[in-house]
Amino acid sequence: MTQYFQGSHASVFSMRLQRLWALLFLTQPNNRPSATANARRWLFRLLSLPLLLMAVTGHAEVANFGGNAAITGCTLLQTTYTCTSQPKFGAIDIAAGYTVIGDLEGASATLTGNATLNGNLNVDGVVTLGSHASVTGNVTAGGTVTSADHAYVGGNVTALGTVTMAASSTVRGSVKGTTISLAAKGHFFGDVTGTTVELAAGALIDGSVLNATTVSLAANGIIGGNVSGTTVSLAASACVRGNVNGTTVSLAANADIGGNVDGTTVTLAADASIGGNVVATTTATLAANASVGGNIAAGTTFTTAAGSMVGGDVRTAGGLPLKIPGVYIKKVTLCTANQPPPPAGPPTVKSREWRQLFMR
Repeated sequence: MTQYFQGSHASVFSMRLQRLWALLFLTQPNNRPSATANARRWLFRLLSLPLLLMAVTGHAEVANFGGNAAITGCTLLQTTYTCTSQPKFGAIDIAAGYTVIGDLEGASATLTGNATLNGNLNVDGVVTLGSHASVTGNVTAGGTVTSADHAYVGGNVTALGTVTMAASSTVRGSVKGTTISLAAKGHFFGDVTGTTVELAAGALIDGSVLNATTVSLAANGIIGGNVSGTTVSLAASACVRGNVNGTTVSLAANADIGGNVDGTTVTLAADASIGGNVVATTTATLAANASVGGNIAAGTTFTTAAGSMVGGDVRTAGGLPLKIPGVYIKKVTLCTANQPPPPAGPPTVKSREWRQLFMR
């Protein structure tokens, strides 16, 4: 019935449009019109032009997946929509507790808490994921991507703007954007590409960070791969398992880098450690009890404090390599901090728990 109404409505509208066009441009009187009539006709045509343009271009359908309205190309069974041949929508809104099966494309998208999209999401503007919302495929946004806690993306996240994932959120693929922020206990499985990459306490990236300007890890933040950035800073007990390439590289107390470090200025605070070699084109500094497992090549200045340790040779520009006598390499921890395993699939909230959220 709905499809019949839509088809009938479109047919009637098309006939009216044709008649209006005929009235505007085709109907001419037998006698030559007066100047006043001509002026009125052209004024009517100009005033009607926006209506014609709007009728031709049309408006993208707003898709509210909440059980209250029919949506083109989608069928509803209980709280699950199955979409097969849907058009590009305007705003997309998936309500709390609803599931959509199929790929969606639109102007923007909002998934309310515990909403699920089993497919890919591609929008021109912004994507907003609520608490426990999930997208099993890729998310692509012409604007920003923002989530609440425990959001889940099973594929890649690509945005022309910022990507901000809240506490305990998970992205199982790669992440690309401008400023990329991962809150406490969040988890990115793939590589991260952005101008600024920020990890909060206990956040984890399994992959590498590529070509960033600023990379900062808060306490106990972990990057499993390599890091390439202009300024790379590790807070207390933060860790990079791979190599680090940057201009300014600084490690706070007990921070660790498992591989090699190549930079202009490399600074290790007390009890910080680097497992491989260090190349600093200007300055390398080791505070008390800091350690480097391999060699150190400092362009101009090498500074060491009591209890610092170097497993290989130390060389400054123009100087002979030297050994620090009586030094033994400290055991380098390779980021084995306790990190809760990520969810194997989209997070779920039991119906009873969900009802309680609304009853509070």
